[in-house]
Amino acid sequence: MLTIMFTLTFIIFMISVIFEIFYEVLLKPLFNIYLKPNNKHKFMVDKSTN
Repeated sequence: MLTIMFTLTFIIFMISVIFEIFYEVLLKPLFNIYLKPNNKHKFMVDKSTN
């Protein structure tokens, strides 16, 4: 039972690490490209700080 739990936890951890790398490499540059021309992101940040 303990080994099953450990294996599940390890798999989840590995998936999260892979997703984090995927996000950092692929999604962040895309978001930067989309959000740089229009200041939608800046507006959202300003709205959240209020």
